[in-house]
Amino acid sequence: MTCAWSGGGRPPRSSDTSRVCKNILALRPARWTFVKTKGVEPTNNFAERLIRAFVLWRKCCFGTHARRGNEFVERMMTVSATCRLQGRDTIEFLTEAVDSYLRGTRAPPCSRAQTQHPSRSPRSRPTP
Repeated sequence: MTCAWSGGGRPPRSSDTSRVCKNILALRPARWTFVKTKGVEPTNNFAERLIRAFVLWRKCCFGTHARRGNEFVERMMTVSATCRLQGRDTIEFLTEAVDSYLRGTRAPPCSRAQTQHPSRSPRSRPTP
């Protein structure tokens, strides 16, 4: 059996193949950003290294068994990784966040950049 493309014939007609090709073409400009923009890495190794510990945790602990548990773990892992990148203490940040929630005051900023914009409106408390 030979591939339809090997002999210069027409490509196979498949909705799956067509969808994949459209996705590849749609992302074409972004695929070469690392060549055009200084400082952009050609791989996502940095991001992969950031989440490695969490992937190992999930593999060892078999993750969670409920949607709410998954959402909680995702958010805690995100907070932990962000705090680590910023050189912040995760427990201290979470303590401030919970205190702010209980007092009904503005939550601590998630990033260092937000500390420079005090005019932003406080986040509203979610309703249980």
